[in-house]
Amino acid sequence: MADKTIAVVIPVYNREDCVADALKSACEQEPPPDEVLVLDDCSTDRTPDIVRQFALRYPFVRSVRYPEKSADWQLAMVEHVATSSVQYVVILSSDDLLLPGWCAAVRRAIADPAEPSIVFVNYRFTDEYRQPRGVCLSGVRCASFLPAEQVWDLFRQPRIFETGVGTLVARSLWVQIQKDAAALGPWSDSVGLSAAALRLGAYYCPEILAVFCHARKRIGYADRVCHDEQAAGESFWQVTQYLRRPELKLTPEQINTLEYKILTCIDNEVLRSAWVYYKIAHALDMLRAGRGDYAEQVLAYRQPRLRA
Repeated sequence: MADKTIAVVIPVYNREDCVADALKSACEQEPPPDEVLVLDDCSTDRTPDIVRQFALRYPFVRSVRYPEKSADWQLAMVEHVATSSVQYVVILSSDDLLLPGWCAAVRRAIADPAEPSIVFVNYRFTDEYRQPRGVCLSGVRCASFLPAEQVWDLFRQPRIFETGVGTLVARSLWVQIQKDAAALGPWSDSVGLSAAALRLGAYYCPEILAVFCHARKRIGYADRVCHDEQAAGESFWQVTQYLRRPELKLTPEQINTLEYKILTCIDNEVLRSAWVYYKIAHALDMLRAGRGDYAEQVLAYRQPRLRA
């Protein structure tokens, strides 16, 4: 059987300050990915020149510059990834990094007989000055594929593990998740991939293999969600509606756990307030529907762990 192919996709707009580091972290992997695809959303700084230099040095680097600034960079990215011929993709933000050994580890993972559609890695997160802020660990000690029920056992643990930087996903699955979760904005990966892992299982690598810049400069939709309570409330309403889709087959406890983990991974008072507000509104809906038992569960679920 031919080796499965991997692409590192880097969406970028005016990131001359950091895109070289992201590209270097992807290109210097041993063995390298089959493709590093840079999607340039009409940068006006030195970003195109930096990308061009890497393309001259590494034949597997390919750059696509949009003809005009996209109205929605996520949707534009999905359109390009959907037409790719590679089998697996990882989305690497222009200020994040893949650490040495990432590509070797995920290649071993997708060679597993279980043929995983999702490969999770542990990662560090830093502030915008690359100063360490912490580590996201799954708690898995040995590289292995975990079926859906074991993934759920992990998700139920007190530790917080967010699907994030360095996650390798079967391209077809990633495209489907992004299309299904188009309205989720910055939460599409965390919500969609977590729900998929609870349905399909996932491969876990125990090493720390990526770096997430926790305080990256937010623009557009993500900025509104993180700093405006109404936008945050609307965003989490979309998240909860997505998680309740019948085809995802998630239990109420799984839905609550995913919502909780998404918010506790982000130290932001606006987001936590929006989540609590949603919980109260949802509990009232359950009461009106005669589901007092579930309403009580909704209000009580892990509330003490939310910080004021």
